[in-house]
Amino acid sequence: MTLVRSGGGTAERLNRRPTSDTLEIVAATRPAPTRADLDAWFTALIVGVRTSDEADKWASQWFDTAVDDDVVRWALGLLHDLDRHDDDQVRRWRAEYRTRCGMPETP
Repeated sequence: MTLVRSGGGTAERLNRRPTSDTLEIVAATRPAPTRADLDAWFTALIVGVRTSDEADKWASQWFDTAVDDDVVRWALGLLHDLDRHDDDQVRRWRAEYRTRCGMPETP
């Protein structure tokens, strides 16, 4: 991660590894994920273009932050610690997610 601190007309680059503190700051400054974002993550997991570890790390950015949409918050909780569940469970969760969102289920 590269952070840029500016002051006095110059910019100083700080190369640091991200920590849980920096992830919380990033999550607090970015908008919460949308319903479309969560649907895309469920689908990516089902078709195999994303891993459960990637989903867990992505969802954990917002796990302890305020998310106004109850359905999004519920889905983030599912994606967090996803490695404990199999592909069939992820399919069932996506179906339930789409039902809660009023979206049609597709195969």
